[in-house]
Amino acid sequence: SLNYGDYEPFPRLYPDGRQGVKKVIDKLHAAGILAGLHTMSFSIDKRCAWVTPVPDPRLAKERSYTLTNAVGAGDTILRLDEPTTDLPKYITYFIRRSMTLQIDDELIEYTVVNDSEPYGVAGCKRGARGTMPASHAKGAKVHHLKECWGCFLPDGESTLFGEVANRISTVINDCGFDFTYLDGLDGAHVIGGE
Repeated sequence: SLNYGDYEPFPRLYPDGRQGVKKVIDKLHAAGILAGLHTMSFSIDKRCAWVTPVPDPRLAKERSYTLTNAVGAGDTILRLDEPTTDLPKYITYFIRRSMTLQIDDELIEYTVVNDSEPYGVAGCKRGARGTMPASHAKGAKVHHLKECWGCFLPDGESTLFGEVANRISTVINDCGFDFTYLDGLDGAHVIGGE
């Protein structure tokens, strides 16, 4: 019922935000039931404010590429200067990577990797995750975002990592949770390496 990352309650379920969550927990406590918060630790849901409508620049990135030529907001093929052999062609629960690129304030999801010259990606969904499709200049940096279990991640060396941890503790305190399950810690290697 809360977005991982920013830990804001879903408005459809809790129109009063955290106060609504606290009311539910208060009812559980009155009935003698403890309430726990299940987190995905450092994970950032793709619907939260750190992703949409403008992605936070502190989202974790695997590596960066260079746009070979200018592209318009509707182009679905991106040519890149560098070899794309490291980009995943598909992802699964066990392949903890993304098929999402970031150029400036736009997220782009690709479906096809051309790992021979000319390098690039195709089948692109522009303005992914509620960002705005935009034109981008030749030479623009194209960042490949890190992902684990369907969520983006904060850069481990950035202040965003601490902000995510702070949101978890704030929700626990504000809402009156009795315990938490820090799920997803086994995905920490995606942030810091094996």
